[in-house]
Amino acid sequence: MDRSQLVEFVRAGIAATSADNLQPWRFGLGESSLELRLDPTYLGAFVDPLNYASLLSAGGVVENIRLTAQATGFAVAEQRLSATAPDYIVARLGFAPAPSQFDPAVEGIFRRCTHRGAFKRDVAVAAATLDEIERMTARHTGTRIVWAQRQRLRVIRSIVTRVDRLRYTNRQMHEGFYRTLRFGRAIEATGDGLAADTLAIEWFLVLALRALRPWWLARASLLLGTHYFSAFRGTYVPLMSAPCVGALLMPRNADYVSCGQALQRCWLAVNRIAGLHYQPLGALPLLLFRLEELCGEGLDARERGVLRNAADALQEQLQVSFTSERLVILFRLGYAEEPPARARRRPVERFLIDQPAS
Repeated sequence: MDRSQLVEFVRAGIAATSADNLQPWRFGLGESSLELRLDPTYLGAFVDPLNYASLLSAGGVVENIRLTAQATGFAVAEQRLSATAPDYIVARLGFAPAPSQFDPAVEGIFRRCTHRGAFKRDVAVAAATLDEIERMTARHTGTRIVWAQRQRLRVIRSIVTRVDRLRYTNRQMHEGFYRTLRFGRAIEATGDGLAADTLAIEWFLVLALRALRPWWLARASLLLGTHYFSAFRGTYVPLMSAPCVGALLMPRNADYVSCGQALQRCWLAVNRIAGLHYQPLGALPLLLFRLEELCGEGLDARERGVLRNAADALQEQLQVSFTSERLVILFRLGYAEEPPARARRRPVERFLIDQPAS
């Protein structure tokens, strides 16, 4: 198999989503295979407990590669691994010539993006469109999307905004957030992280964001209520323009990579539709994971209480149970103009491991 074909599969893979756009992946290339690993350089973030967010992103990589390979005439054989240290191998993917299989989700791979700006609030998302997104997402048994519209949106806006305030009051989250922020020349130089021009906030707020990098200053600013304003502007205001919020759920026994595949398929299903956009509301699901799997390690009693109350309120609004199902992602959905800037990607060569996969 030609090496350039494998590199094109990798190129499709790295178009996947990842928490804070850290792109925590490495690839070994064999004669007709790829080995996907997590890159330990990017592991250990507060919002990535037990490498959960990184494994979700790896699921997105696998899904992109699978869709691309099948569309270009290759069957994919996947061997799933445990992704433990020291190698962090997630999966080995083998390719063999086969009749091409076109899945419409493939159309969204290079269109996929996060839109943090305003949506067209008065333009509803048709029920048939929501049904199509559900159908394209539900490749794995038990995957489903619960939609919140109209009167339930107001309550969900408040729930999500209360949780997002924790991002500004918890030191570990604050410092982790700033490690991923990119300003000025660093945006193009690094090719990863949260580029300031993708945040869809006013220029003076970008300046304020840069100024509040030191924790002692950010903590002092809490006395002025900056966390209330930041969560209101960064979370509540965008949600006000969204005609719809979705919750992607999977069975509790589903592995994390499969959850990531479902998340990616949902996003691809949205972005293949002209003008339809998606923004993940990732803090709440990731913090709930920390609360459930690590007993809220790194969170104080008040913060754990905020999360428990949020989980109870969200289950009531969505009429679901987080005991039997996992909240993979919460997201807002709506029509909008194209975002003025998109998340960057590191050059594909920087993801390749010199030593070929065995």
